[in-house]
Amino acid sequence: TPLYSSAASDVYKRQLEGYCVYTNRAALTSFRAPGLPSVAFAVESHMDRIAEALAIDPLELRKRNVMQAGDFHPVVGRLEKSSAAAVLEAAAEAIEWGKPSTSPHRAKGLALGTWHTRGRPSSALVKLNVDGTFSVLTGAVDLTGSNTAFAQIAAEVLGVSAEDVMVSFGDTDSAAAVEGTW
Repeated sequence: TPLYSSAASDVYKRQLEGYCVYTNRAALTSFRAPGLPSVAFAVESHMDRIAEALAIDPLELRKRNVMQAGDFHPVVGRLEKSSAAAVLEAAAEAIEWGKPSTSPHRAKGLALGTWHTRGRPSSALVKLNVDGTFSVLTGAVDLTGSNTAFAQIAAEVLGVSAEDVMVSFGDTDSAAAVEGTW
């Protein structure tokens, strides 16, 4: 049965379908999308080629096509908000887009890469140690500093210093369930 299936808005029709297949192999998760920069480079390179072929400023082409609040994203669904257009504008302003480069050996370019984020179900086990410190056990692997964030969150809720909170991760047998690491 499909794990995820969704149709886009009336204007853009897409059908996505995913399947969960259980095997005896170890789960391969938490790679943090190693191929995304290559895909973003290819897409943005094509955006520049399209802008040139249509004789449209590359910034203008991106502004016309950037996802806005209310648009349908195939992974996260309908967007409640989007700062992509504002980011493009700020980048263009910062590099003085539209003004010629001051050096014959320099050029200007714009690109926009996105990464979807959303809240997902999670849980952790918190233990009060005999010395008054706390231990947090989670199934989430610390790839981007999440252990620091977990310690800060627990410290705030418990009313202690973050230094008094030790965060570790366990396997599916010892740690609480965390979506993506099951």
